[in-house]
Amino acid sequence: MLGAGWMLVKVESEEYEQALCAFLNSTPGLLQMLNRRARKLTYPKWNPVLWRAVKVPPPDHEAVGGLAEAFRDVKDLRVERLDHLDDCQVRPIIDRAATRVLGVDEADVAQWWRLVAAEPTISKREMQDNSQV
Repeated sequence: MLGAGWMLVKVESEEYEQALCAFLNSTPGLLQMLNRRARKLTYPKWNPVLWRAVKVPPPDHEAVGGLAEAFRDVKDLRVERLDHLDDCQVRPIIDRAATRVLGVDEADVAQWWRLVAAEPTISKREMQDNSQV
């Protein structure tokens, strides 16, 4: 579920279902979806046609097991709303698993998460002067 809507996704196994759920809620998954939202910087409206362009790991990818395990580790925890990304306990756990799909460093994905969380259109906070960063 994303935003206020549900979209049925049919896959072959429960493990892959869990892996997709973890990946799509990870920072790399979120960034892909935010990249495909409406042109206005408003609350994201998910269009099924645009979902086809979101890249996810295939069922036979070596990281699927780790993503499914991350899903099981956090399944009873709350995934915070977009404007509370910086308070989310789930995201670091699923992001760690998502880095294995992408072959990128965990620190890089953690930085992406911090930047997304600070984005005024996401955080709903006023833009800060980051010229000193």
